[in-house]
Amino acid sequence: MPYPILYSYRQCPYAMRARLALAVANIDYELREISLQDKPKSFLQLSPKGTVPVLCCPDGSVIDESLDILHWVFSQHDRERWMPLQVNLRQEMENIIGKVSKEFSPYVYRYRFFEKFPEKSQQDYLSLCTQFLYKLDKRLTHSKFLLLQHPSYVDFAVLPFVYQFKLAANEVLNFSKYPNVARWLEAFESSKLIEHVMIEAPLWSDEQPQNNILMSYHKYIHAA
Repeated sequence: MPYPILYSYRQCPYAMRARLALAVANIDYELREISLQDKPKSFLQLSPKGTVPVLCCPDGSVIDESLDILHWVFSQHDRERWMPLQVNLRQEMENIIGKVSKEFSPYVYRYRFFEKFPEKSQQDYLSLCTQFLYKLDKRLTHSKFLLLQHPSYVDFAVLPFVYQFKLAANEVLNFSKYPNVARWLEAFESSKLIEHVMIEAPLWSDEQPQNNILMSYHKYIHAA
């Protein structure tokens, strides 16, 4: 198995985390875009819980948690110090990610699919999301990126959820109210990183194994 294999779903922010990390680390990989409504049997055999992302490493090991995939990726290639050595910085990164998991990402999901969560209105979910976006904007007044002056592990872990929220609330959200978040997001969009990881791929299945794609970010940006 010459390349890692990533089972993914384009719109899933957790899968986007994995694709971002593999791209910035310049690790070429085989992308298998699957349907979550018709999950391939081979995928379920690898990870019975049936959620994406799932990464099959070249040594045959399987990783099925997005943050664990980020840790694996940066253990392979981290010349840019995306994962800092200092324990206090790592703890602060995990603290930020934990707050996103509790105070932001659940409400982004509820905002998008508010019909399934009638305990609050869509506007209420929007308000909860923007409250956290305001906190994120304040944090970004102190540094160019979420914790450091260069992109790091925490940026790649948080980025998919902010990007997803921006897309979902684009018609009602005035992003200029959050100028630091807008600047932070633009840094990734202008690099073509998000464009690359959000490429539409044909559905892969056990019956259509030819629908895999070799993803290579360094080739993508050089060809652009």
